Amino acid sequence: MNIYRSKYHCVSYYLLRCVTALLYLFAMHTSAESIRWDASPVIPDVSVVNQDGERIRFYSDLVKDKTVAINFIFTNCTAACPVLSAVFRETQLILTDQIARNIHFISISIDPANDRSENLKQYAAKFDAGAGWTFVTGNKSEIDRLVKALGVYAGNKFDHSPVVMIGNDKASRWTRVYGFSGEKTLVRIIKEASVMEKAATNPNGNEASLRTCC
Repeated sequence: MNIYRSKYHCVSYYLLRCVTALLYLFAMHTSAESIRWDASPVIPDVSVVNQDGERIRFYSDLVKDKTVAINFIFTNCTAACPVLSAVFRETQLILTDQIARNIHFISISIDPANDRSENLKQYAAKFDAGAGWTFVTGNKSEIDRLVKALGVYAGNKFDHSPVVMIGNDKASRWTRVYGFSGEKTLVRIIKEASVMEKAATNPNGNEASLRTCC
């Protein structure tokens, strides 16, 4: 039995390494592509709880009139989430001098049934999350509604996509970025988003492509 388990873990390890390598190559390819900017999604102003146990409104308190980067995690994830969070931290460090200029990082727990504010607090400390990075959880139905509106609902938390949403709410411009693209890519796109002006129509000719029904 021990030999079987050892072989199983060995195979799993190498499969994970292969998948990671493929994801890295994909990220290197996509990071060089031009970014497609779309209109703002319709973000429900749901009630959420942050890592300090404070009840806040997602849109009103975290997104409105700001440039934001949003990722999706759960605290007992051992695969993609730690990588996504580490990339967020490196991105935040690079942008330290701009954080005060309405640039905000948000991590939404897609496992609200198990992730309480204290879990998020510990998780945030693990990645040395600085000011301007908010972790949120809440009622499952409200979190599901939020994630569906953002277009990243997967149903099963283990199937969630390593996507990062970057948007300038004031300019009504949003895009999706592959989360493993690395901090340099995120920094470049966040900076681009932060200086955008509100446009009457989407430059890609698809003004409502990210809009979804609440």
